[in-house]
Amino acid sequence: MTAASAHAAGYPADWYVQIDNDVVFGTDRWYTSGVRMARVSRDIEWALVQEIYTPDTKHGEEGRSDRAPAGRLLASVARHFRGASAYQTVELALGVRGPGALARQSTDVIHRLVPAPEVDWSRQLKNQVDATVTWTRTQRSDAKSPTGEGLKLHFGTVLGNQVMFAHAGAEYRIGSPGARGLSSPLLRFAPTPPVTDSGAPAEGWSAFAGASLRGVARNELLSEDYDPTKPALTVKRGIVRVAAGASYSQRWWSVSLTLAQDTREFAGQRSPHAFGSLTLHLTF
Repeated sequence: MTAASAHAAGYPADWYVQIDNDVVFGTDRWYTSGVRMARVSRDIEWALVQEIYTPDTKHGEEGRSDRAPAGRLLASVARHFRGASAYQTVELALGVRGPGALARQSTDVIHRLVPAPEVDWSRQLKNQVDATVTWTRTQRSDAKSPTGEGLKLHFGTVLGNQVMFAHAGAEYRIGSPGARGLSSPLLRFAPTPPVTDSGAPAEGWSAFAGASLRGVARNELLSEDYDPTKPALTVKRGIVRVAAGASYSQRWWSVSLTLAQDTREFAGQRSPHAFGSLTLHLTF
């Protein structure tokens, strides 16, 4: 029996919450919040995802181009395929982009506790269907390594009516033998439960660093300027992400923290954007 099938047969479902936010950098702008709540059983993953994007009202400069606020609310189902040397994920997601995503309501609740500059949500992008198909493959450099240490290559595509891009990147992970098989969702751009690539529970600590390049064909989330008198934004076609993080895992739970930075996504963007990602995981 393989490690993946042993995990599927011998362990209950995995539940995890992935929270992306730029609060660790005190910026409150652009990709400012992302929450993924997911359940994984026998390598089938069901999830509810909300993403929130806002202009830089805290540090923005008058007259500079900036993005209109936008939200996404998606229900998704993903299938994870775990092989001896590669780990693949296919995801189908469907939902809404616009006021129906409840981004304004979510930020209002959060900002009652954490004050932030006012965003004019009357400028948010209108309601549209949001549908995506995602495929990502993670290839280990050492196919004979059962613990997955060393260099990993990630590549894949996200095909949707709102966002469409291809990506390729790599990460190098060190740590305990039982935890080096983890992979970063911020470099895979796909659902990535906090279990090892083989499907076995992670145990011990690990740390990684990596980078990714994505080529963007479409990004309707950047279709309008925050200032209604200005023309549409010009999307950058090549974006680099660098990321580094650490995790600690026990048999039935884990926690991981990652910091990431993206190069500018649109012409006139004041600076690159950094954010943090916290993942909490329980098995029961």
